[in-house]
Amino acid sequence: MGTLLAGVPGVPAGKIVILGSGVVGANAARIAVGLGARVFALDRSVDALRRIECEFGARVVTVYSSRDAIEQHVLSADLVIGAVLVPGAAAPRLVSRALLARMKRGAALVDGLPDARAYQDRPWYGWILIPHELSHQWFGDYVTTENWANTWLNEGFAEFMPGQYWRENLGRHAADDYYSDE
Repeated sequence: MGTLLAGVPGVPAGKIVILGSGVVGANAARIAVGLGARVFALDRSVDALRRIECEFGARVVTVYSSRDAIEQHVLSADLVIGAVLVPGAAAPRLVSRALLARMKRGAALVDGLPDARAYQDRPWYGWILIPHELSHQWFGDYVTTENWANTWLNEGFAEFMPGQYWRENLGRHAADDYYSDE
């Protein structure tokens, strides 16, 4: 069973945690507030938190980011959005695999990867994400399922497409490597 981020009468809205309050984080907050979710923005910059607070007031709870604050909010979140960029440095890893494994059932993590510099420690990301998401765009309007219980069909197809992309561009060995890693 999923979470309705906007909530409905008698059911609380979902909790969205945004790690980073710069340009990407502020835009994520605008969307999250528009959805009607409970929104928490974490950052180490007091100025960035002030900007969020000035724009959104009580609609976004601002939290000074620390390991403890990240853990507390990630573990109770329905959706975590990574939107941190340290100029001139590789994107920090704020959510460890161990913390990810402890997230509540059904929660999701989205990594914003704000700009090209953020890809430095994830050179493979575009090779997987782009064909995956394009397959959703190209075929999503044509391949639909009766209900959410069958959404694995759409995701399975989208997971299949990066391997096909690799096969076409890098050869069969690359596709075989992709499928054996999955």
